Amino acid sequence: MVSQEKGHSTDPDKPHHHHHHAHHEHELVPDIPVPIIESPMVAWDPETNAFSERHEASTLELFFDLFFVANLATFTQYHAIIDRDSFWSYIAFFAILWMTWFHVVLFDARWAADCLWERICKVVHFCVFAGFALVGYKFVLLDPKTPHWVYRVLCWILFISRVWLAIQYLIVTIFCSLRKNRYLRLTLPLALNTAVFLVTAAIFGGLVGGFSNVKQNLTGVLVALYVCIVLEMVGPLVISCVWTKLSFKATHVGERLGLLGLIIIGEGVIGTTKTVTRIMGKDGPYVEGIALIFCIILILTFIWILYYDNLPKYRFDPIKQQFWMLLHLPMQLAILGVAEGSQHIALARYYTQTADKFLVPVWWGCYANNLEGQALKANITLAIDYLKLNESRAAGKLALMNINNQLDALVDNAKICAPSNLEPVDNGIYGLPLSMTPFLNSVLGGIYSSIGLDIEPKNNIDAAAIGVHSFRIVYTYYWAAIILLLFCLTVSAILADRGIRLARFRITSLIARTVVSIFSTFALAHGLSNWDFYAKYISSAWILPTVTLLFWIVCVGDRISKFLRRRKEKKEAKYEVAPRHSSDETMLGVESRDEYAHTAQHTV
Repeated sequence: MVSQEKGHSTDPDKPHHHHHHAHHEHELVPDIPVPIIESPMVAWDPETNAFSERHEASTLELFFDLFFVANLATFTQYHAIIDRDSFWSYIAFFAILWMTWFHVVLFDARWAADCLWERICKVVHFCVFAGFALVGYKFVLLDPKTPHWVYRVLCWILFISRVWLAIQYLIVTIFCSLRKNRYLRLTLPLALNTAVFLVTAAIFGGLVGGFSNVKQNLTGVLVALYVCIVLEMVGPLVISCVWTKLSFKATHVGERLGLLGLIIIGEGVIGTTKTVTRIMGKDGPYVEGIALIFCIILILTFIWILYYDNLPKYRFDPIKQQFWMLLHLPMQLAILGVAEGSQHIALARYYTQTADKFLVPVWWGCYANNLEGQALKANITLAIDYLKLNESRAAGKLALMNINNQLDALVDNAKICAPSNLEPVDNGIYGLPLSMTPFLNSVLGGIYSSIGLDIEPKNNIDAAAIGVHSFRIVYTYYWAAIILLLFCLTVSAILADRGIRLARFRITSLIARTVVSIFSTFALAHGLSNWDFYAKYISSAWILPTVTLLFWIVCVGDRISKFLRRRKEKKEAKYEVAPRHSSDETMLGVESRDEYAHTAQHTV
């Protein structure tokens, strides 16, 4: 039989038009100008009984995502997590960024068509995120030093964002209320969406006055701000659950969330490249530094595998889908915490290692040789030169000037390394005399600044002490982020696999995740309760290899679960095929159709 192609004749007497498709493929598409506005009703899909503008992200939507990641990178650059206040400020600002991005995505996934009006709307949202960059520069939650204009600008930005979203929903409401579209009966829920954003915009505008009094306690006003953000998050999702025609089951919102997760992992990749230059930029590559960077790369890769290998393979019901969507807020925050924390763990190892290489020769010159005057200065100068602070960032060079000034004052102190000053009762840092402590703190703070973690002394606490404390904060949020990420990934994987009923097929995966979570919880709790354990663990090179091994165990557990499940499905499919033999074959006791035909032929 001759195969027939579409558009080709099967008659041998007629010529084949082989260039029929090529002609159409090379036809010039008319250059039609973008329409001023397009009806959102064209996105209605009667087959799914829901709105679906497109099935993949547009370039304009991806352009909008760039403003999110730019804000995130800028905020990360200017806000080192050195204490609990900076930690909670980071979470608070990320939540504001994410929720504003999320509301825009919810609208775009259902109604954003490429037209002049939509491009104007995107420019407004671009400007909103540009304003977030200004707010993020000095945003420190509940810090008395944070200027109140930062909060006022934040409220105005949120006001503009929500007013514009209300206008976008209002236009969809107007189109839906036209006579030809009333059969959908969506005027009321769309009007409710409009009202939600108008009310929240009014609240954000009213909160501007709460930040005008510089002497007022801002706790209550900030609580009201975040309560409003939570309520406006719940409102549109509840409406889409009640009126399922507004659900997201036919949209590409899952792809948008996945792409944002990839962007956040990409932020970790950018930080990894910075870490490479910070720990190996002065003296070149070395085995331990290469191993630490390799561990960070593996951790990011395992996170990518655990998320993208467990994406939904079917359409959710509205409630389950929205729970899965909201789960991305803590999950992507946890991804960011693991990515950033991995870099800081590597820097903590580099910091302690570099500090030891400075302190050991100073201790040797002071304790073993009791050097004084210019001999002591030469010994310490040699140790400082090894640090190469003059090759680091501006903060490191500034610290070097301060260190040299303190060194001149230090050597003027006669007999600072005399045996009488080295008794255990007078021991300071590394067992050196207490009179050397301010100078040693300056050097250690200079090392901290030279690796790009610029911190300022506060409350009469020197930079070195803040640096050591900040690594404890890093240790805490790093393991907490790992625990949170494993929880979110597990819930997401169960939801993506049609729920709890099929969790029995993931028993190996669940066991691996449980074991890793228990170990992570132990590492977190033991590190917080036992200072000696924490000090030895944070200064060692074993945290990143340990975390790499943990994520590898989870990935192996997932793979074994999928293998066992696939093998069981094949067995079940094989048993389903078996009963399909005819009843005649069964009666005659013939095992195959061929044998049955052969027997019948000889009988005849």
